[in-house]
Amino acid sequence: MKRVKLTLLIPLITLCINGTLLADAERYYLAQLRIAGNRITNEEYIRSFITLQEGRMYDLDGILSEINRSRDNLEKTGLFSQIFFNDELDEKGNLSIIVQLKEKNYLFFGPTGFIVYEDEHIFSDAGLYFSYENLFGNGGSVYGEFPVYENVGMLLRAQGAQRKFSLSAEVEYVRSLNEGDTFSRISPEATYRYRETLSFGILSSLNIDSGSSLLFQPFLETGRKKRYSLKMKRWAYGRFAPFYGFYFETGSYYGVDFEARFHRDLLLKILYNLRVGAVLQGGDVPENLILTADVRGTYPQSRTGNKLFSVVNEFHIPLPWEESVVIVPFIDANLLGYSSLDFLFGGGIGVHLFTKYQNPLVAEIAFGKGVMLNLRKRF
Repeated sequence: MKRVKLTLLIPLITLCINGTLLADAERYYLAQLRIAGNRITNEEYIRSFITLQEGRMYDLDGILSEINRSRDNLEKTGLFSQIFFNDELDEKGNLSIIVQLKEKNYLFFGPTGFIVYEDEHIFSDAGLYFSYENLFGNGGSVYGEFPVYENVGMLLRAQGAQRKFSLSAEVEYVRSLNEGDTFSRISPEATYRYRETLSFGILSSLNIDSGSSLLFQPFLETGRKKRYSLKMKRWAYGRFAPFYGFYFETGSYYGVDFEARFHRDLLLKILYNLRVGAVLQGGDVPENLILTADVRGTYPQSRTGNKLFSVVNEFHIPLPWEESVVIVPFIDANLLGYSSLDFLFGGGIGVHLFTKYQNPLVAEIAFGKGVMLNLRKRF
């Protein structure tokens, strides 16, 4: 009877998000905890998110509580599309739990950048990108971009596993084929996660072009950028980052960067995404760090300033008969300038296609000061 009772209750109750469990007096010895289905992810890394411990006694309440907590921890990694906890009892009544996982695909690639027609000219910043998630099987990632029009070079970003303390680094090199100018940047970053939704760290950046500069930027982050489970109906993220830098040729520069994102599941799997941001600069700002327009439909370099206020609105609407295809209407707005601010406005509609590689391919038509084909994701 023990086998029937436990085997039926664990799958049934753990599938109920808000289920309530009556206490059970019987206790079970967890003799074995097994991991199955992982082809890339290290077993040790998976076990670090599971709160059940071999060799301990649990009542039914305790087992179900730890299973739910472990499942939530694994979902937050974003590495798995399916997570199941199965149980077995041996002839002595000892319990074994098998964690059955289905990993997501990890290699993403596709086009990125934009092509815009504005003031009877065509401007482009198009390229190719790739992203490999779960690097070395412990949740790290690497991302790369390669321009294919007017510029040559690369951008590479490596992110360590999301632990209490994590490191990342970004390296960029760009050479203009038309003008022959070059730009290089090295940006290491360290982050400490104080609580699940509260982190702080510091970013430094060495920029080298016709003149060199060094930037230091401490930051504070709160909330979550990504939705790790369909149980999340709304979530938010915020980042506050003052900065100070040295432009070796002329002097110093300083400022502050603020960003907030809000996401809400409306109905029928329709998501509303809002992002608001502000960047203020002062001092002798290097040319490559001057603020540019951030409105789809307008060539970024056509408007500059040392003050930028931005708002992005998006609705993500999956097709009922093909949820891998998402229709995305959007509206962008900017206030940008120096002593006076210009209002910039743009909007349009796009299609995001989620392939077997998970990360969507993006194609958007936007209208602002010009007409833009945008291939770069915003959220």
